[in-house]
Amino acid sequence: FALALYLQDGRYMAVMTGVGGVVVVWSLQNLQAVPRLRSAWPILKAHLRLRRHSRQLLRLAAWLEAEAAQSRSLDELWSKYERLAARLGVDAIRGSVDGQEKAWPSHPVAPEAACWRLHHSWTTPRRVDIEFLCRPDRLTFDEFEHVASLAGEAWHKAVLRWDRSAASVSPHN
Repeated sequence: FALALYLQDGRYMAVMTGVGGVVVVWSLQNLQAVPRLRSAWPILKAHLRLRRHSRQLLRLAAWLEAEAAQSRSLDELWSKYERLAARLGVDAIRGSVDGQEKAWPSHPVAPEAACWRLHHSWTTPRRVDIEFLCRPDRLTFDEFEHVASLAGEAWHKAVLRWDRSAASVSPHN
């Protein structure tokens, strides 16, 4: 490093520090003091799976929000949400709007103790809750968390849209 300070008044200090770091890491790996650096492929593969889930869910969320305006009841809206739920890769979903509870599927699929859980709650004009359950062999935890967040947001937006469209319909029109 003293050579770097000497050469060109420190202009090569960053380069020499980088080279020194690579030499130290390479030496530690050869001495087996640190494990080999992981391949970038598993990281890229996980990222691509998350992107695929995101694109699919955002498309379905837009469809659900458009359908919410046409739904005549919360039961009809939930039946449309079940179409989205079937594509998520999770084991079960429980939702409620102002205490009116819904579940998908209607029968338990896996023991709840073996599942990851994620719960979302909103208090807007209505109390909206939704809980997702997923076995660890179906999705990674990061995928489950991502999917559940997007699907929960989709349900919340659909309920808000349904509520606005139901409020705008008046029996006097």
